[in-house]
Amino acid sequence: MKRISLLLAGVLALALVAGCGGQAKPDAPAAATPPKTEQTAPPAGTGSEKPADANGTFAITAQESVASYAVKEKFLQQNLNGEAVGKTSVINGTLVLTGGSFSTSKVTVDVSTLKSDKEKRDDVLKTRALETAKYPTAEFEVTGVEGPAPAFAEGRETAFKLKGNLTVHGVTKPVIWEAAATLTGTTLNLKAKIGFKMSEFAIEPPNVLNLISVDDTVQLTVDLKASKR
Repeated sequence: MKRISLLLAGVLALALVAGCGGQAKPDAPAAATPPKTEQTAPPAGTGSEKPADANGTFAITAQESVASYAVKEKFLQQNLNGEAVGKTSVINGTLVLTGGSFSTSKVTVDVSTLKSDKEKRDDVLKTRALETAKYPTAEFEVTGVEGPAPAFAEGRETAFKLKGNLTVHGVTKPVIWEAAATLTGTTLNLKAKIGFKMSEFAIEPPNVLNLISVDDTVQLTVDLKASKR
């Protein structure tokens, strides 16, 4: 009887242990992983860029500058699939920056030195159209910019509208160029283009025996490099 009683007591003790905490505790929840944050570079044109020193007089480096014209050619009054293009690097003048914007300055191009891929075309342009013996140069006098002043940052190209007075063939008219400039240290690079009708400047579009002629509209482009004095 004592042996049976001891056995029963052992079974009861095991049952009590199982009921009072013998079960395994549930695992603690895993710590939440914080979301990853991506590092992104600041967009161009933000305050993180180094402002350029946009003040001073910049003299044009002729050998590293180009002025050009482009005009559509016609054959028997029908448009051809090409353009007549002439270029020159005989350019002089200065570009002046004051307080971050362009101020009064002048650029002069020797149009008598314009050359294309055809000598005959060049002769007609000089003698009949531009009359370079009488008007050997074209001039652009910068008077400022249209709208807000360009926000120059070191080494970054900035677009704006450059305004002034264009003199071609002895005729002067106010014009606005589509322009973009890059200021890097003491070097200023300026690209600008404008389209106009030759007849506005009293220029007769070249015409060779009514066989080959050009459209009245011409595109002028300048790509200028200038160094600070």
